[in-house]
Amino acid sequence: MCGGASLRGHPDQLMIHNRGHRHQRQGTIAPIRYGRRPQASLPERTCKALGNLTVTVRRIMRLFLASFLPAADAEYYDHQVAALMGRYPGALRSVPTGSAHFTHAFLGEVTDLCPIDLAADIENATAGRRSIAIELGPPTVFQVGRAPRLIMAPVVAGADQVTALSEALIRRLRNRPALAMLAPAKAPHVTLARFERQSTMLNRRQVMAMLMSWPEAGILSQVTGVDLVRSRLTPQGPRYEVLVHHPLP
Repeated sequence: MCGGASLRGHPDQLMIHNRGHRHQRQGTIAPIRYGRRPQASLPERTCKALGNLTVTVRRIMRLFLASFLPAADAEYYDHQVAALMGRYPGALRSVPTGSAHFTHAFLGEVTDLCPIDLAADIENATAGRRSIAIELGPPTVFQVGRAPRLIMAPVVAGADQVTALSEALIRRLRNRPALAMLAPAKAPHVTLARFERQSTMLNRRQVMAMLMSWPEAGILSQVTGVDLVRSRLTPQGPRYEVLVHHPLP
């Protein structure tokens, strides 16, 4: 594969076959994993050959394209959300530690595409694009009707550039029949936590009131790459694993 995209994986995810020799291809950045390695065995299938390489992956379920926040920024939000959860136990469910990100596109359940195919789409859509300086505003509550659903940090500077990146990725992916109906890009934001369904209205109101006292100063950050991410749903919440990382210079 050409360009800067790198494939991620471990023996349960991505293997490279080269003239009969089987080995794992290592990326320059370690996979981002949240949670324990799954025990279930998934069926394998073979993707298209690339030169003398044939890529075999186990069947992928839920995929999305994202840009993860730099580690220091993700850690800051992790601490803030942990403080909220400690003060109002049972009210919130946090995102996996260190996984704060923008979602560019949610692909849903994908069974007929390989990471190597989608890596090429990412590389094409991001050609000529550079990293994006952004500012994240104070966390706010997203509501459906009168019901609070999640806490998010909106992008207050650099939003147009992030949206343009998301739209370019979606346009490219829609060229594939399986993704022709991909949903349009949403206003860029980082989801920090979700309200638990069993949380009381009092707890929800207390959390919302607490957010009103959050420091008004924004967080300066950067979008430095695009990742193809696999999501596994578990009783403890989603677990994420990066399959492809494409850096933005």
